[in-house]
Formats: sequence, structure tokens, C-alpha cells
Amino acid sequence: MSKAYTIGFGISGCLGVIYLIFGIISAAGVDVLLGIILLVVAAILVKLANRKKPNLALDVLKERYAKGEITKDEYDLKKSDLE
Repeated sequence: MSKAYTIGFGISGCLGVIYLIFGIISAAGVDVLLGIILLVVAAILVKLANRKKPNLALDVLKERYAKGEITKDEYDLKKSDLE
């Protein structure tokens, strides 16, 4: 039988250190990727929240004027109240 001699950490020791380094780099990469995704989602939500909301009351007023239910003067007066 022959004796196996090892020097230092041996092959598995070096690979373990390499795997550790790649693991840290991978974890940091995943964190950065998740951070970017969260920033994009937050930006989209802020943009949607700041979007001008439709004025439903003004739409109803326009519809009533179009149907002839109110006069031009009533329409103008109520429109100025809503805006």
C-alpha cells in the first residue's frame, strides 16, 4: 500500500475556500438583484399613485348637460365648483 501525502489544505480545502468566495459573491449578487427589483416596483407604484385620477363627478355633469337635464349656465356653475 502506498501512503498519500498532502501538503497544506489539500485539493478539497482549496475548493472549499473557492466555493465560499463564490457563495459570498453569489449571495451579494442576489441581494443586488432583489434591491433593483424592489426599486423598480417602488417606482412603478409611486408613478401609479401620482397618476391623475378621473373626475367622475365632472363626467356625470357632462353627461347630464349632454342629455339636456341642465342648462349651460348650470353646467358652467357646477363645473367651476368641481374644478
